[in-house]
Amino acid sequence: MNLRSMLVELFRAMEWSDARMWTSIRKTPGAATDKSILEKAHHFHMVQRAFLSVWRGTPEYPPKLDTFADALALEAWARTYYAEAHDFVASLDDAALERPIALPWADRLIGGSAAVPTLGETVMQVAMHSAHHRAQVSSRIRELGGEPLLVDYILWIWSGKPAPQWP
Repeated sequence: MNLRSMLVELFRAMEWSDARMWTSIRKTPGAATDKSILEKAHHFHMVQRAFLSVWRGTPEYPPKLDTFADALALEAWARTYYAEAHDFVASLDDAALERPIALPWADRLIGGSAAVPTLGETVMQVAMHSAHHRAQVSSRIRELGGEPLLVDYILWIWSGKPAPQWP
């Protein structure tokens, strides 16, 4: 499997995992109004969109959390990302994946001059960053007494790489 194919698969798994996370949020009493859960979910969905906008050459800052009426509005917004992201990642070739992508926020985050990653490296970063924050949401769901659905990449593979089932 080449890098492009792997990233396409990774984004399919990422959507499946995000859908399962949102199902867990909806099923756990208090989760859909929990400040920590909403902030983490908003953060990683915002980052997904911010990277996509940079990849397309049109950097933009996604909406702040307080612009969403509730968790359902945030979930609906997050869900729309995937059609665009899947199309974009599927359109990439080897040359595009090796293209340098300067991230406008990188220097500020590291407090200096950031090395410039490739497009492929940033696509991988989005999937890894999302997984990190889904884990935090799962931990908080457990703290609230819920039982989050498993969102592991290997579970997606063992399950036959199913399509996401959004709540």
